Amino acid sequence: MTPLPIYLDHAATTPILPQAMAAMEEGFRTWANPSSPHKAGRAARAALEDARVRVKGALGWTGELVFTSGASEALAIAIRGCVKPLVAVSAVEHEAVLRLAGEAARLTVNERGIVEMGGGNGLFAVQLVNNETGAIQPLDEIALRVRGEGGWLLADCAQSAGKMALPDVDLIAISAHKFGGPIGRLGR
Repeated sequence: MTPLPIYLDHAATTPILPQAMAAMEEGFRTWANPSSPHKAGRAARAALEDARVRVKGALGWTGELVFTSGASEALAIAIRGCVKPLVAVSAVEHEAVLRLAGEAARLTVNERGIVEMGGGNGLFAVQLVNNETGAIQPLDEIALRVRGEGGWLLADCAQSAGKMALPDVDLIAISAHKFGGPIGRLGR
């Protein structure tokens, strides 16, 4: 009998949980367009909205939930679609944020990897948990400062979702494959 391999990279991705696989299989049987008014479309819409309610409940999230293929796509939608311009990102953000940051300021971090926040009226992007160092940002504190100056905070929670409570920020990006869900098209 071949021994099972030991997988030590759960920070990058996790195996899909049996419950997530079962939910996907059920979803594949409801294949109609959820925007169509016919019976099959209405059934698909009901299944989609039920999934949205269940995911929000599992994550303890009360805001709007948009399904995407993963965190990279969610971050792109948040940054490109936000009514506030992106004004600053932490210097240690994931590449998915840095490649979208353009001329946005880079916020430095101290010796412990904690962001040294500025302020302003715009969109700020800061990871909750850094994917390389494991540094945990004080997002509640950061959100108060950003909101106090009229700004919004986007939190990349890909590393923390399913392991820590979601922070009270304006926009959040997560990725199901980081905590037992299916891997998306972009793989992050």
